[in-house]
Amino acid sequence: MRKVILVFGLIFLHHLVKSQSPQLKEIWKLYDKKKYDEVIEKGEKLLEKSPGHIEYNFWVGRAYFKKEKVKEAKPFLEKASMHNDPHSTIKARANYYLGVCYFLEDEKEKAKQVLNEGKAIYTYKNYTEANEYWIEKLGFDDFYNNWSRFETQHFRFYFQDTTDINHKRFINDCEKAFVNIDTFFTSKLPKKIDYYVWSSHVDARNVIKHDLSFAHTELCLIHGGNYESEGHEIAHIVSYFSNEKVKKMAFVSEGTAVYFDQTNLDREQWIKGVIKGYKIKKVDIKDLWKNWYNYPSKYSYSIAGLFIENVIKKYGQEKYLEFYTDHSYKHAQQVFGKDFESFIKEFEAKYNR
Repeated sequence: MRKVILVFGLIFLHHLVKSQSPQLKEIWKLYDKKKYDEVIEKGEKLLEKSPGHIEYNFWVGRAYFKKEKVKEAKPFLEKASMHNDPHSTIKARANYYLGVCYFLEDEKEKAKQVLNEGKAIYTYKNYTEANEYWIEKLGFDDFYNNWSRFETQHFRFYFQDTTDINHKRFINDCEKAFVNIDTFFTSKLPKKIDYYVWSSHVDARNVIKHDLSFAHTELCLIHGGNYESEGHEIAHIVSYFSNEKVKKMAFVSEGTAVYFDQTNLDREQWIKGVIKGYKIKKVDIKDLWKNWYNYPSKYSYSIAGLFIENVIKKYGQEKYLEFYTDHSYKHAQQVFGKDFESFIKEFEAKYNR
């Protein structure tokens, strides 16, 4: 979610900064430097004199949003969304963020309404597409109208087609997976998980413009196929909400999701076949940790899952949860101690023989 918002946000800033007042230019510079607390402080002072000012409200709302304080962001974005100009870029962008805020607070009708309003605003194409992006991802597109819906204790499921899947068993397996994973992480989710189960990959690519499967962790949202392992995407969401702020790295995040995927595969046997099949000359955990995208995904996912399994077995749940707040290699060394380097070397040697 952060990457998508960043792309559209930078485009927006390029157009907006040209016509800003000195006060707004100062706020923009602070925002650009990610000094969100200062943006909020200065913006709220300006709003004391001009409480209805559209742009001040917008910037304060965005700063709160970037700090993942949805409740605080919402009232400011609501005021920014009240702009009367039918071609307002501010309104289009405010609606984009506001729709996500409403979705996170389970106010789906409001979310759908403001995103559609933002999409309809005649302004730069990028802002129309930004609102359309969430309309498609959050299940507000007309394509979903005939999907079957089921609600459980922890999920809201949406099935494209229930004729080619035992949906009752799928739902039950997901609930079991959630309980198993949450027993480890004891997370606090802000809402139920919205799980869209696609039967057609072609339809998914056409509608949401994305290959399956994936999770928007911050939104408790999953789009997956009807053949998925029960736990992988669920683990992404549950582990993310195990702490107020998780500094993620793909090696740890994906490795954890593989470990908790509930498939009970023999990962040791699996990784040997993968290493041989991809002709991996050397297993180098530190390099994979820091350069995740330089490796073939089947190798990186499987070796990361096996490594995380070994870490949890050696250091235990409490230590792993302490480490999980910050996925960096440096933090792992701090939490797991002096023998962590030798633990990695022993792990690598096992597969480098």
